[in-house]
Amino acid sequence: MLSCRRIRVFVAVLALGALPLTAAAAQSAQPLTGTWKLNLAKSTFSPPDLSAPSLLVTYEVTRDTVRASLNGVDSSGRAVHSEYTATFDGRQHPVTGTVDGKPAPNQGSVSWKRIDDRTYEVRNVSSAQVVTTRRIVVSPDGKSRITTVTGRDAQGRTVHHVMFFDRQ
Repeated sequence: MLSCRRIRVFVAVLALGALPLTAAAAQSAQPLTGTWKLNLAKSTFSPPDLSAPSLLVTYEVTRDTVRASLNGVDSSGRAVHSEYTATFDGRQHPVTGTVDGKPAPNQGSVSWKRIDDRTYEVRNVSSAQVVTTRRIVVSPDGKSRITTVTGRDAQGRTVHHVMFFDRQ
């Protein structure tokens, strides 16, 4: 027969052993959740003059929503910030942001669809027109992600960016 002390030690070992599994399961359930830094060396921008020298994006994903916050420097060297909360139903949600600390012009809206556990499609809309579509794919190990951006810029030029991000 086991003593009470042995039973407590056995239960404690089981509980401690389950912690890494619980943390791994939580991470795999929402692999986009976290802070991501643009890896400029691995990224490509077309047209090249639209390259963002720095970008830090934070996502908080729940079952039905995504909260996003973006901070960085745009291709003109201006500090940019934007944020929004969206649902995964393809409906438009407003984006608020600043450029060099002042309200950003043409803030527009964003819609999200979850393709699978690691893949998302995001449409950016301005003046009731889809401007860009982003496809976000989180790597199987969850340490990086790729965002492919297609569409048109404010001047009507075709845009095709492949942006690599590393988890922070």
